[in-house]
Amino acid sequence: MSLPNEAELREGLGPHLRLDVPLARYTSSRIGGTADGLLEVRSAAELAGAARTLWALGQPFLVLGAGSNVLISDQGCREIVLINRAKRVTFGSTSGNFPLVHCESGASLGLVARQTVQRGWAGLGWAVGIPGTVGGAIVGNAGASGGDIASSLYMAEILQHLAQG
Repeated sequence: MSLPNEAELREGLGPHLRLDVPLARYTSSRIGGTADGLLEVRSAAELAGAARTLWALGQPFLVLGAGSNVLISDQGCREIVLINRAKRVTFGSTSGNFPLVHCESGASLGLVARQTVQRGWAGLGWAVGIPGTVGGAIVGNAGASGGDIASSLYMAEILQHLAQG
């Protein structure tokens, strides 16, 4: 399938935009049809830039992280799929000496949880076995074993498009 504004998309998103990409390999269930277009982004800045470009072009899109807890139709997606590989994680503390983890939305929640436990930090131990990303966990308020993201999250930075008109 060819997108009606393919030239504009390639100009705005760069040469890494791929067309008619099977999505099964991007989900843990290994099922699903093709996406009209797919772009892997490697940082929060790339993700924001791609979203802004797609909004400006009026092109529908969705963001897919680890692909866990997601089922994609065999008929595929008639959007551009942004594969979120923004995985930067930093560990520090607040001015009050409280432990603080800054994660990009594509970071593995289970991996971040294991790293906090290894540091002796409390609060994310419940998430050690969660297979998804930090972004997906926030969107779905992931939880297990009596804990959840809502009670562990200090702040989320969100990019939002306000429709004109």
